[in-house]
Amino acid sequence: MHWTGWALHTLRQTVEYDMRCKGLTEQQQRASLAERKTSPDFGLIQARLSRSVRLSLAMTERIRTGFIKRRDERAESGEEGRRRQRREHAAGMVAEAASRPEEGLDAERMRSLAWETLVEDEVLDAQLDTLSAAEFVQAVCRKIGHPPDP
Repeated sequence: MHWTGWALHTLRQTVEYDMRCKGLTEQQQRASLAERKTSPDFGLIQARLSRSVRLSLAMTERIRTGFIKRRDERAESGEEGRRRQRREHAAGMVAEAASRPEEGLDAERMRSLAWETLVEDEVLDAQLDTLSAAEFVQAVCRKIGHPPDP
């Protein structure tokens, strides 16, 4: 989810930049028409910027479609339910390992921090399948900024 959000945000910035460039190119073209000296090929510049905007919008749609398709496939196959159970179990393990009531870090607060991190971070979600339980708890605790008790 983080990567998808980042990719869409980056594409949005690219389109905004290209649109600003198109506006500046148009202003420059008007100024050069008044001077009638040698001017660059503004038609080519505008065509390339327009193409960049179209490609960025198409890429945005592909990313969104892919994300929705993967989400629907996981829901249909039952993988989403299994992943949810694994996340709940991992959040419980992190809560047990990192809770410190004397510092105001009760188990429920740690569980909710771990859950939020697991749901939002695609890298940790992928590591849920590849790391051992102890390594995974360490990784989540590092991510939320509360190391487990030794």
